[in-house]
Amino acid sequence: MLHIGVGAFHRAHQLPYFEHLAEAGHRGAAVRGISLRSQSVQDSLQPQDCLFTLETLETGACQVIGALKDIHHVPDPVAAVNFVTDPDLRLVTMTVTEKAYEPGSPLVRFLASGLEARAETGGRLAIVSCDNLAGNGDRLAALMREALTGSPHWRWVEDNVMFPNSMVDAITPASTEESRQRIATSIGLRDEAAVSRESYSEWVIEDSGDPGLPLGDAGVTIVSDVSLFERRKLKCLNASHSLLAYAGLQLGHQFVDEAIADQRLHNLVQQMSLEVGRLFPVHADVEQYMNSTLQRFENPAIGHRLQQIAMDGSEKMVVRIFSSLTELKQAGAPYQALVLAAAIWISFLYDRSANGDAIDDPRSEVLSQAVARGAAAVLDILDVELDKDVVAEIDAAFRQIRSLGLAGAVGL
Repeated sequence: MLHIGVGAFHRAHQLPYFEHLAEAGHRGAAVRGISLRSQSVQDSLQPQDCLFTLETLETGACQVIGALKDIHHVPDPVAAVNFVTDPDLRLVTMTVTEKAYEPGSPLVRFLASGLEARAETGGRLAIVSCDNLAGNGDRLAALMREALTGSPHWRWVEDNVMFPNSMVDAITPASTEESRQRIATSIGLRDEAAVSRESYSEWVIEDSGDPGLPLGDAGVTIVSDVSLFERRKLKCLNASHSLLAYAGLQLGHQFVDEAIADQRLHNLVQQMSLEVGRLFPVHADVEQYMNSTLQRFENPAIGHRLQQIAMDGSEKMVVRIFSSLTELKQAGAPYQALVLAAAIWISFLYDRSANGDAIDDPRSEVLSQAVARGAAAVLDILDVELDKDVVAEIDAAFRQIRSLGLAGAVGL
């Protein structure tokens, strides 16, 4: 297996599944990792033979994960095609965040070059995106199709490379000096690559043929259509996370459990969930799903920082909030809480820009310039088309927040 982007989430989520297969004796459960951006993960893992500790937050239990066998920083994606041409390679996974799924990105150049080279050597392959994007596999396949247009190898890619959609879920707070010290006390060793995660974990993949490993044996759910799972997570859990992050930070909270314990924000999340629930069939049981989600948010052991969730809002808000706004508007259903969530995000950007604080976002510069002109200017630069009435409602909610303050604007 090959994984692109060996960050904390991959180490806390996918690698434990592969570790389970390795412990059960399945051959080929070892992972080669590459990083297309940062060298820091390689620097922390290589001195300890790529071993690292996974801490389960609720219990404090620690497990050493050994499924990762090597890791390489790849500064030139096109020159690293040998990672993809390995004849033993059957499965590629990735956690590279939403912003990597653009034409010409390092991810796209790496995969396109690798697949062209693999077409010369043969060997079927499954490429599984583990990023929070609706239809992530479909989107990746479209990017490959665009990148390889005119290539004599595209037909081989169509016939031999699978891009199944998938959904992943496990709350993984960023590692801190405090968490590393806690783990060091527990295991008696200093682990610079240690990660922590809640006990809950889910991985759902569309069945698109044999990926070379019995992933179902490791606890992965294999389904014919992953869309219900991914839509529910994006529009309910991830959307609620974003709302809590941008509202909570403006109200002085630092962690998810603090924000959801604020009854004012708890009520707002529930109102938004009721609106979004209308987008799902009855069998999706959104109410039960959200009750379970709120219990996970309330867990103080997780220590999930709102600032971590608030990153890359211009990418996340499109799939988490604005897509639901558009669907509800077209259906003639209520969407007031979603309008407020959008306005709260723009108010967050306004505060950051006005205070001279950096906006952690791939569009940070243009967002800082746009927010000074108002909500409509921010919405205009996003990759989303909104009804003009919805834009006007978001703008009105934003102006109300700026006039009355967040608490006053939402009647808290």
